[in-house]
Amino acid sequence: MAQAFYGITFESVKSKFGDEGHARFVAAEAGGGIDDIVQQLVFDNGKPKVEWWDKSDLIGQMEIAIGDYLMDDIRDKYGVSLSFGDIDDIAARSIEVAKLRYR
Repeated sequence: MAQAFYGITFESVKSKFGDEGHARFVAAEAGGGIDDIVQQLVFDNGKPKVEWWDKSDLIGQMEIAIGDYLMDDIRDKYGVSLSFGDIDDIAARSIEVAKLRYR
């Protein structure tokens, strides 16, 4: 799953770096971090929570956690010029992928 989140993030950050290798590194960091967040919120004792994809409060927590992570641990740490729109888009697309893959 981290690879899917990597792909989503890479599409958003690739144009923000002159060096594609650095963009790939940052996207890999983001992909792993997003996967960790999703797994922490979706799984309980190794099993997915019952119909978690329909629980708006859990989805809201996920959106906030992914957004905070992208701001603090990606944008600020690596100096990536991600707008709030970019961050919201990455979070939304990541959640849609998680809904499909972590059922």
